[in-house]
Amino acid sequence: MTSETILINPQIFREYDIRGIVDRDLSTDFAYLLGRAYATLAKEHGKDRIAVGHDCRHSSEPYARALLSGLSDEGVSGIYTGLGPTPQVYYSLFNRDYGGGIQVTGSHNPSNMNGFKMCLGQSGLAGDAIQDLRARMSDLAGTAPTAPASGEIHEQDLHREYVDDLITRVKPHMGSRKVKVVVDAGNGMGGVTGPEVLRGIGADVVELYGEP
Repeated sequence: MTSETILINPQIFREYDIRGIVDRDLSTDFAYLLGRAYATLAKEHGKDRIAVGHDCRHSSEPYARALLSGLSDEGVSGIYTGLGPTPQVYYSLFNRDYGGGIQVTGSHNPSNMNGFKMCLGQSGLAGDAIQDLRARMSDLAGTAPTAPASGEIHEQDLHREYVDDLITRVKPHMGSRKVKVVVDAGNGMGGVTGPEVLRGIGADVVELYGEP
């Protein structure tokens, strides 16, 4: 597969992540090219098996799948960790033998925006490293992958493992007093893990707007 030449807006490459407008700055073609660019960086550092997760925005899963294709075409294996909050990907980097991670997320931004948070090894990419990815994308645009073999793509839903870990860590510190908690998730990612974790540690939970 060849990465089509696409317009790369330099303004979306921020200090700690990439953030842009869906269907203007970002697309599945952009995500695919980013996957290829990240793969070249990962290979230079001897990293493989990159975790890729996403939030609940409509564009997030297609972007995550395109990222995985870009990684694979450049010879790096990807692990699709599924829907979850950004810390779920971070959790995977410290509890699995993954070489890095990318979370597709618009964070706190409006619904017409999305973006990418990236780690190499257990360290987040920021500053010059983000700009380096932009340069790599520009170099790869319009070219075909040259990896001798494609990387593998696997699926590993980490939701249950991540939630259970949070419950295990917190429950011993809860004490004997029963607490009642109202959780307004605002139809965001908080509704995916928050109520489940709170119930797991013994709280009585009232949910508002929990569906992502």
